[in-house]
Amino acid sequence: MDTLVHEDYFNLSFRSYSIRQEDLLYMSAMTWIGIFVLIVATDILVCLAVKSTKCCQEGCLHKLLLRLKSQYRFNIYIRYLMTVYLDLVFITGILIADDDGSTALHWTSLLAYLILSVSVFIPFMVMIYLCARFDSLKDKAGKEQFNTLLLKLDKEDRWRIFLPSFFFFRRFATGCVLVLGAREEAPAYLQFVIIISMSALKVFYLAKTEPYVQRLYTSFVTMMELCYFCLAMAIFTFTDSTDDVQLKELMTTVCLTLLCIFFLANIVMAVFFMCTGKETLRVRDQEARQKRRNGLEKRKNEKVKHKAKRKRKKQQELTKIEEKRKE
Repeated sequence: MDTLVHEDYFNLSFRSYSIRQEDLLYMSAMTWIGIFVLIVATDILVCLAVKSTKCCQEGCLHKLLLRLKSQYRFNIYIRYLMTVYLDLVFITGILIADDDGSTALHWTSLLAYLILSVSVFIPFMVMIYLCARFDSLKDKAGKEQFNTLLLKLDKEDRWRIFLPSFFFFRRFATGCVLVLGAREEAPAYLQFVIIISMSALKVFYLAKTEPYVQRLYTSFVTMMELCYFCLAMAIFTFTDSTDDVQLKELMTTVCLTLLCIFFLANIVMAVFFMCTGKETLRVRDQEARQKRRNGLEKRKNEKVKHKAKRKRKKQQELTKIEEKRKE
């Protein structure tokens, strides 16, 4: 019995479940399709409501509907794509992996190939689009339709707008390694190496560029990323790196603790935003932007002064050499 517990301790509890992988994928796909249909239906209703209230253009309801249409129409689709992207890559990857090529491609396989091909280019398309629109990102009207991609990001430097592209690239890589793991075509440690490497890369990026407007936001996201990094390490220890049951139980406690910290920290931050208020946050963001601009200007002036000082020193040395030569 001890040998059985030692070797199969974490597989016994799954033997009583009869849910197939295909059923889980089907339920996930149907859920996301239902949410998409609901979003499209809501968008159509808002458009019809705007047209029906067009006769009273000065009314509060018409102005509210116009604001919803202009500001949230594209942002809600972008946010939906950001939410569904990981499941999209995973489901299409499983469909492609299940195709053995013995018969003609089914329409689901063709659709999966098409969706996965488009998904590959989404991170690059986002990066190219943001770089092409970089000059208009500082304009409120210019960024209004896609500001969910750049939420609380500082648009003063191009290096700070790569975070949305990294968001999609990270989920694409995670979806691919999950597909390989589900098909048992890659060892489990490879999945966690890639996931942990992505997390470490994001921490280094946040520390180097500080992409958010306030340092408070950058610190919060960095701490959450470190918590996610520790959680991935704990899960790796919990599953495959050791056969010690006591260590696995300890790592289970650590995982649950980190999950609670992750959840509570987000709740606390949401309450902080709610209590601070929209106008106060806007003022603080403007002050942080101005402080960063002043710091950049100060460093730029210091570099110019240092360069001029070196130039004067070099000129003095050349003058002394010229005087000695004349003597």
